[in-house]
Amino acid sequence: MQNPFVFGRPVWPDEPFCDREKEIKDWAARMENGEPVVIMSPRRYGKTSIMRRVEASFAQKRYAHIWIDLMKCASIKDFIRVLHLETEKNYSLAKKFFEKGKRSVRSANRLRPGATFSPADGGAMSLSLAISDGLRDWPTLLEDALNRLLALDKTFDRIAVFFDEFQDVRRISKSLDDELALERVMRSVLQYRSAKVSLAFMGSMRHLLQNIFLDEAAPFYRSSSLLELGPLPLEPYEEFINGHFGFKDAEDRLIPWVIWKFFDAHPHAVIKTASFLWSRAHRKHFKSNEVRIDAVADCIADVLTGEIEFYLERNRRLSPQAILFLREVAHHHGSLVSPYGKEVQKATGLSVKEIQNLLPGLQENGHIRVRQIFPQEGKASRLEIAFGDPLEKVVYALSYRTEPEVQVIVRQTVEHLWREKKEDHG
Repeated sequence: MQNPFVFGRPVWPDEPFCDREKEIKDWAARMENGEPVVIMSPRRYGKTSIMRRVEASFAQKRYAHIWIDLMKCASIKDFIRVLHLETEKNYSLAKKFFEKGKRSVRSANRLRPGATFSPADGGAMSLSLAISDGLRDWPTLLEDALNRLLALDKTFDRIAVFFDEFQDVRRISKSLDDELALERVMRSVLQYRSAKVSLAFMGSMRHLLQNIFLDEAAPFYRSSSLLELGPLPLEPYEEFINGHFGFKDAEDRLIPWVIWKFFDAHPHAVIKTASFLWSRAHRKHFKSNEVRIDAVADCIADVLTGEIEFYLERNRRLSPQAILFLREVAHHHGSLVSPYGKEVQKATGLSVKEIQNLLPGLQENGHIRVRQIFPQEGKASRLEIAFGDPLEKVVYALSYRTEPEVQVIVRQTVEHLWREKKEDHG
């Protein structure tokens, strides 16, 4: 039997998926009404999987679907090329584009469209667009690409455009003298879209997305509704796990909660653990009533081992001072009030100035959230630092431990959670 718990890639609409029905219905309705939306969440929370289901809800209608992943764009030239290629995929007869004089391109010396047929795809047409290295007139080329995209409304009843990791517009704009120029060109075209065009901007860097859409100086200021995808809800998750495992025994039915609680409801981590548990149970031919605390602890430890390696590799460019500070935040259960206090300075060996210098970069890159706490009148406000990604909090709490130590800590934590939940049920 195929493992029903998918992780590490988007979950397609015909695969098992854990709830999010509320978000799917809400976001699909907003897009149907032409409302531009910004979807924010940490990476691997399931944004793409949810938006694929939003897209599938339009399947019975004459919709054009455009997916633009800015993470894959190293430059403005890449961005323009992807816009053209993704647009052309939605024309029923792409060949018609070339027979009518390459109308979407004003400057043939800069953009050279070409069509190829791939036998492996059964003769399906694929498109390649080459852009000259100079790219001196990129604003005109970008306008052409966006206008060609919007022109799909002449062929389709509706157009749904999904910009994934949209905060990366700031990254690919850094080489420009005016870092907001790319956003200005996009905004100048997209604001005149027809009522048939729906826009979704998705991203994992909350702070950067807020800068793009909430900063008065930014071209996209207040142009879209900001929506946040939260952690995995408990009840649908429990139903999802229990349903696939067929748990009926009272103790077995504690398993989903233990995993969910251990990882602070992080969607990727809990589904990955369930996947490992499924593989272990079927490999060893367990019955559901034989899946017990030892198997749960082992699977969580296996997941953590891989996640610690993943996060440390991803964050290898962080300074030793930043890593020390993140470990201290993790030591305080992922939320630290008064980060400049003497206790923090003593634990990290960092001065107030060094901590102040660390915070903007850690916030911009999504490692932490910074919130101002305003207490009762007459008392000074304080800063609260929290991890933007709850799984990163767990990782940094254990990142300096050896693998055997991690296994012991996981076992002790799982046993504690198991007893806690069992006592609640008792």
